Amino acid sequence: MRADSGETFEEFDDPVFEQLHVRPLGERTRRVELAIEGLHCRACVWLLEQLPRLEPSVLESRLSLHRSSLTVIWDRTAAPLSRIARTLDRLGYRPHPREASADDEAERLENRRRLTDIAVAAAVSGNLMLIAIALYAGWWQGMDAYVTHYFRWISAGLGAVALAWPGRTFFRQAWLGVRMRVPNMDLPIAVGLGLGTIVGLINAIRGAGEIYFDSLGMLVFLLLVGRWIQYRQTRSAARHIRQLYEITPRRARRLSDDGSVRWVPVAALAVGDRIRVLAAETVPADGIVRAGTSTTDRSLLTGEATPVATAIGDEVLGGMNNLEGPLDIEVTAIGDQSRLGKLIDLIEDAALRRTPIVQQADALGGWFVVGIVVATAATALGWYLAGSPAYLDHAIALAIVACPCALGLATPLAIAVAIGRAARQGLLVKGGDTLERLARPGILWLDKTGTLTEGRARVVSWVGDRSTIDAVATLERGSAHPIARAIVAYAEAHRGSAASDAASCEAHQAETGGISGRFAGSAYRVGNRAFVAPADSLDERWRRWTERTARHGATPILVARDGKVVAGIALGDAIRSDADAVLRRLERRGWRLGILSGDHPQVVAHVASRLGIPAERALGGLSPEAKVERVARIDPAAPDAVRVMVGDGMNDGAALAAADVGVSMHAGAEISLETADVHLGREGLAPLLDLLVGSGATVRTIRIGLSVSLAYNLVAVALAASGLINPLVAAALMPASSLTVLLLAVSGGAFRRRPTETCPIALRASRTEDSTFVPFAPAGASSGG
Repeated sequence: MRADSGETFEEFDDPVFEQLHVRPLGERTRRVELAIEGLHCRACVWLLEQLPRLEPSVLESRLSLHRSSLTVIWDRTAAPLSRIARTLDRLGYRPHPREASADDEAERLENRRRLTDIAVAAAVSGNLMLIAIALYAGWWQGMDAYVTHYFRWISAGLGAVALAWPGRTFFRQAWLGVRMRVPNMDLPIAVGLGLGTIVGLINAIRGAGEIYFDSLGMLVFLLLVGRWIQYRQTRSAARHIRQLYEITPRRARRLSDDGSVRWVPVAALAVGDRIRVLAAETVPADGIVRAGTSTTDRSLLTGEATPVATAIGDEVLGGMNNLEGPLDIEVTAIGDQSRLGKLIDLIEDAALRRTPIVQQADALGGWFVVGIVVATAATALGWYLAGSPAYLDHAIALAIVACPCALGLATPLAIAVAIGRAARQGLLVKGGDTLERLARPGILWLDKTGTLTEGRARVVSWVGDRSTIDAVATLERGSAHPIARAIVAYAEAHRGSAASDAASCEAHQAETGGISGRFAGSAYRVGNRAFVAPADSLDERWRRWTERTARHGATPILVARDGKVVAGIALGDAIRSDADAVLRRLERRGWRLGILSGDHPQVVAHVASRLGIPAERALGGLSPEAKVERVARIDPAAPDAVRVMVGDGMNDGAALAAADVGVSMHAGAEISLETADVHLGREGLAPLLDLLVGSGATVRTIRIGLSVSLAYNLVAVALAASGLINPLVAAALMPASSLTVLLLAVSGGAFRRRPTETCPIALRASRTEDSTFVPFAPAGASSGG
């Protein structure tokens, strides 16, 4: 907290400032994130989130204590941003434009300021304690009245320094809370300090009675130390997120029109610039490859475990590692607009959301503060009427020891720590409310292709005339469809190449699925039964083969030459190696499992039988609309059960949005930024298990923290009201409560264990090689996964 600087903040209204820092949300509404000076504890959160009361143009204000930033959404037609900045400055919180690169410097300055206050409080309280010892010794052994009077006034002077310098924050924040009609946690502290100061000064003037300044100075010191530890812990929760910024380099090689290369800061890049990235370097921004070929490591952003071949026209993302040759890249997005920037925004915005459990804790804390003030007055009056000369000691002790800082800190800190740790494990959670919902087992719907299976087609068998391999591979070679790539890969593996060049044939992709064309003088049609042999034109042999192939969990693709079916291709998609073990563990944790897929019902039933999912919850042949309807349906037997949808984030986007919690698999990162509540940034289903286990641990940590805080406050109030603890003991006990909650949040089990790579449960040994694969829908077929 600091004094009003008197600045006008006119630069906040500059168009350049708006372009760099302000985001439009609508025709009139804007959003800005400001770095804030002078933040101390949860009391600051309570005050700054009441900004709409003071400035009507502000629609919403959300404070991130661990990032020392305030997000403001306001109506730009009602007031300029500079007026809002001046309002913040008058409250004692000076705003600055938030720059990620300036966070370290701001944290250093804030840490130094806090340590300076602690040092002053330590020096003053130490001298106050020495004077108090001298006065106590003089009381027992005799001390000249003049010397006693002199020491008492020195004590009063030092006490005034302690309260006016390092202790000023408690009074300022308490006054702001009263002025805004939002009782905050500093109010009972200020009441205790104020009562002690007034009585101490009166007794110093009278020359008799307790003066309390030694206890008050030590109280300020202990409170500041406790809040400094809180500050360090909350800042450390943000470092996990800030480390993501360090993934991309700080400068890049920009290519000029004349072909020369020049080093420039990444912040100076613009959309359309061309940059060069050499082997073993990190791509600094999103872009399109315009020259060069290489392989890139995309594991951080897409979860792809193996390097990906990258050539001209391919998209690359900031944060990817270029492994081989140099690439010339045309920049398409930088900073906050890049995929990495969006992922960071997701995580940071998660910490700003006020979850229901946070709102309940804040409301309880507000009433608790009012109760403390009333209890303080009642304690003082009760002991005074009882004739106790220490009635103010008891009242001050109660006001100090009962401060509900820990109550307001327990929930947001536990959520911030959990989200930060989850991000380090590749689990990108959009909000703490998501963790709350996932802590309660419910119904878990899973997409098939790309979720339960690897989502990559593979030719399981090629029956009939195998001389068709060259022809089919040549026809499919120009297609980017997964089925085509699988067929071409099979041909390369069994023939050594994809045979003839695609230019030697005529191929046509059908809108309804399949491909047709001419090769070596013959007409070919390749696709599903409806495309190759419609109606009843398929002979009995191939009809039995297609049915048998589907029953065994493979997708039948037929090959017709000159109007006659001559070959069949069985395509499979491998079930994820960790699927069986993960699903068994989820069932043991109380989750009910189901499949929602656009694939053929017989295929879905096969997958369900292999994974032990009940047939009544294995639904296939669903359109995206049907998936939404099924996800949104409430089970009458369990109306409060949470409904979770897990999909690849592509054809499941609507279902992900309709669920209570949408979870997108690693391959669908772009769409998951808009539709899903959680994005799994690692391969496989094991991250889903980590997410659900970590969510439960987070809520358990919150409940334990709240229980400890409430129990502490109730016991402490009883002890203080009964006169069993004095103000000095209360000063030591009050920060101990907050430190205990901090320790619980930091040492909690949420997302602490090593990310699950393989589950410790053996896969069923009875599977055959064929049963490991399931169908992969052909091009144009109803494939929702």
